[in-house]
Amino acid sequence: MEVVRTVGSVAGCINKLVNLIEKHKKRARDLTGGLKSMKADFDIIMDLRLEKEKQKLQLTPGMQLQLQELAYDIDDFVQGLWVPGPCSSFVLAATGWDSRALLIDRIGDFKERIKNLKDELPKGFEPVPIAGASTPAGSSSSAGSPVSCAQELDLVGIEGPKLEIQKLLSLGIEPHRGRLSVISIVGCSGSGKTALARALYQDDAVTKNFHYKAWVVASDHNPADILSKIRQQVRPTSTLGSNSEDDSDHFQKNKRYLVFVDDVQRVTSWKDISNAFRENVMDSRIIVTTSVPSVARARSSGSYMYTVKGLDMENSRRLFWAKFWQDDGYSAEDEAGLCNNDNVDIIINKCDGLPMALISAAKYLREKGPNPTVENFKQVSQELRDCLACCETTSEDFSAFAQMRKALVEPYEKLKHGEKECLLYVSIFSHGHQTTTKSLVRRLIAEGLVPRDDDVIKDSESVVGDVRECLRKLMDHSMIEPIPVRNYTNVAKRCRVHSIMLEFTIKKAVSRNFVSLIHEEKALRSKTGKVRRLTVQSSPDVRSGHPEKMDLSVLRSLAIFKSGIVDFEECKLVRVLNLQGCNQLTREDLDKISGLLFLKYLSLRNTNIQELPDNVKELKFLETLDTRDTGVKKFPVEVIMLPRFAYLFGKYELTNVDSKNMKKLTKFFSEKDSQLHTLGAISVDKTKDLEIVLLVVQHARELKKVKLWYNHTLNLESQDFWQTVVRQRARSKLAENLESTIKKRPIKCMHLESVSIDFNGVPNSFLGFLRTFGNIGSIKLRKGSGSIPRIEELQQVRDLQKLHLFSTGLRSEQLGALQHLQCLQYLKLSEDRNKLWNSIFRVEAGGFKSLIWLCFEASGPNSKHPPVLIDQGVKTPLATLQLLCKGGPHEGTGEPLGVVGISRLLKLNEVILHHSAADNAVGVWKQAAEGHINKPYVEKQQL
Repeated sequence: MEVVRTVGSVAGCINKLVNLIEKHKKRARDLTGGLKSMKADFDIIMDLRLEKEKQKLQLTPGMQLQLQELAYDIDDFVQGLWVPGPCSSFVLAATGWDSRALLIDRIGDFKERIKNLKDELPKGFEPVPIAGASTPAGSSSSAGSPVSCAQELDLVGIEGPKLEIQKLLSLGIEPHRGRLSVISIVGCSGSGKTALARALYQDDAVTKNFHYKAWVVASDHNPADILSKIRQQVRPTSTLGSNSEDDSDHFQKNKRYLVFVDDVQRVTSWKDISNAFRENVMDSRIIVTTSVPSVARARSSGSYMYTVKGLDMENSRRLFWAKFWQDDGYSAEDEAGLCNNDNVDIIINKCDGLPMALISAAKYLREKGPNPTVENFKQVSQELRDCLACCETTSEDFSAFAQMRKALVEPYEKLKHGEKECLLYVSIFSHGHQTTTKSLVRRLIAEGLVPRDDDVIKDSESVVGDVRECLRKLMDHSMIEPIPVRNYTNVAKRCRVHSIMLEFTIKKAVSRNFVSLIHEEKALRSKTGKVRRLTVQSSPDVRSGHPEKMDLSVLRSLAIFKSGIVDFEECKLVRVLNLQGCNQLTREDLDKISGLLFLKYLSLRNTNIQELPDNVKELKFLETLDTRDTGVKKFPVEVIMLPRFAYLFGKYELTNVDSKNMKKLTKFFSEKDSQLHTLGAISVDKTKDLEIVLLVVQHARELKKVKLWYNHTLNLESQDFWQTVVRQRARSKLAENLESTIKKRPIKCMHLESVSIDFNGVPNSFLGFLRTFGNIGSIKLRKGSGSIPRIEELQQVRDLQKLHLFSTGLRSEQLGALQHLQCLQYLKLSEDRNKLWNSIFRVEAGGFKSLIWLCFEASGPNSKHPPVLIDQGVKTPLATLQLLCKGGPHEGTGEPLGVVGISRLLKLNEVILHHSAADNAVGVWKQAAEGHINKPYVEKQQL
């Protein structure tokens, strides 16, 4: 809960300020006493909250908001008093206050508000809501209940998925011959996965080749009881089973079973079920539906995972109008006319292909009358988030959305404190917006939205791990969608929120005064409380004046998407400022940024700026600075000595590298606990710059990622040939110097996660670096060269998990030696010279023991990936194969796929082809996938 962390943060901040002020007793005795009293009152409030939590009580929404606003106001006041400087000075000038009497009066006001709140607090608790355990509407734990699911049989767009799964049920298909297989149907709530499973269960044409079938709803039973419930529900099918002895006490080895386990919400051991079928040799099948991807992934090879996708526009319209006219019926002629009504698209786009949302919206629109007007469509679209977030599930006004609300509200209420706030935070993004998960993690940390135990002090790496785990859980429960969806893991570089979930989170976030929004010049905000977080979307004219007359003086977070720049001159308390993609920044705007003393997170990525503001080095709280895809080329070296600075993204040459700053750097990194985590990308053309990088690498104990690049290429025709040669020789020493420096890192320093170097075409021997590396997780080399170490040397490398080699000039058979890296999990090979890959890339038995992701990428219109040969006996866990080359495979294998032995990759789950791959090439791969034990997905890459 945000209010809990805010109150805890305020109490801690007051304590620090009291300790600081006590050093100035002559001018601050009364001030110190007032602050201590406030701190004691907050401790009482926290103790009462903990006591009530043990009684299964929580603060009412109104009381939460009161406490949150009070805590924010006090936090703003305290932060305004204390601005940490070189000497941890006590500064009143931060907010323009220098009157001791005025400060004491303000504290008196706060104490009065706290007293009133304490008096009201005991009555401000309510029982913690318990998610309903009843069976969701339309579902049934009884297999013999066809009436309850008949209403779902008219769903559109399931023909293709149904046929795909039906093929997996065929008797005696080679990959599954004589074995039990599990087919998982995965999708978010309301996606139609249960309807798809029911359509299979009730279709005699599907079940006719099975002797028995069963249907069990897992969420209705304890995991330990599922097997016994399956036995109870087993019944003969209409054909084979009708003449067979029905013995549900055990599973007969010479009978074929089709078992459906619906709504599985946790990873349940399949050991008992598998053991029950251990003697069965008749290709029995278990079909599981789940909204939790990790449940679907908890299966053995030879099983299959189908991810339910949203309906396209055409099928979305069909379903919408079918449900709109469900009680009246309509002809094919009516359907054709209605589907051409473009007004419905304003609703369709928000439903984002989710069947349950389309059905609910259609029913709600029907309540407006049988002949909806343009205004009716707009009204329903605007009221959608109110319909979804209405707390009263029995509300007659929004009864059409009762089932949809149940699907959203119950999972939301089950989230822990912190997890809810992380979910609500993504309401700042616009519909369809994709963000990188790493960037989202950094923003959540900067916002202070970290799910943690307030009594436990954690280092920065543990905090990052907590936030990542929170996002992993939200993705695993389909509340945040990984992009693209991965079938073998929930790790994703990007993510987004489904439009329906976004509508829900916006309403929740605004009602709690968690976020305020301006969209297309219109404001959406709580009627109570001040504006603390503001996101501006699609509002190009917002710069003029204060947007919607909002007071931004206590604003903590500002994000702008496809909009004009908000005048943030008065936003003195802003912690997070995201201007990514804004192309209207002026020099005056940059100067204002330098005055934001509390700024933690600053993203100027993909903006029109050409240089950083002069005083960025004065931002004492700054943790993250991102200027990627801008014209910024220079970076003042003083910034990396800021006490909290952790993440630097961009491509820079260091400035102010004089002897004075070199001494400061040496002292800072030798004596201070630097928070620097990511350093990139720094040009190391100059000796001084390289010395700074080596100094940082050796002493920055939190350092995890280092990016280096050369600004100049080697020009053999240059008149300064010998100078260029000298530079080349110096650069060839980089690997040796960096390697020796890494070895000097003290044990207390963090394990290096990534080293990335762009050699810019300069010859080097950096690949030899692989020989002795023992403490780097990821290496990325661009436009380097050299030879790969000997096999016995590669076999000694233990920590390297990720390797990306771009344009090394090595042939494919040479690159094949990398399979002897024992711990390598991710390998990406990129090349811009086509002829290097016309020889076979061979994976031998025992090769790539840990590899789960392999990518070949080549630029150019006729680029081709190397022919790949998978030997007999290969046991690599490879799950994803990416072939991102426009021209397909080189000849040499005799296979149209360019890969021989694909069936030997027993863990393969997906094959990704170049986005421009021809349809016939995709078809050939899909045909090959049909005969694979895992039926891997075959798709073109998503841009």
